[in-house]
Amino acid sequence: MCLCIVQSKTSALTLSNVAGIFYILVSGLGVALVVAFFEFVWQSRSAARSHKVRLTISCAVSDR
Repeated sequence: MCLCIVQSKTSALTLSNVAGIFYILVSGLGVALVVAFFEFVWQSRSAARSHKVRLTISCAVSDR
């Protein structure tokens, strides 16, 4: 009968070990900002067309 004891070495989590999740979070935030920007432009152009005004006037009026 052979009793083998296996010791596993686990190290503490460091920033280099979990850096991948931060890369994913930051890239997701970047994608969300780009989508929000294009959605804002799309809605602004749509509102400008429906009110038959220029885009710059439409943005200025919607801020008030």
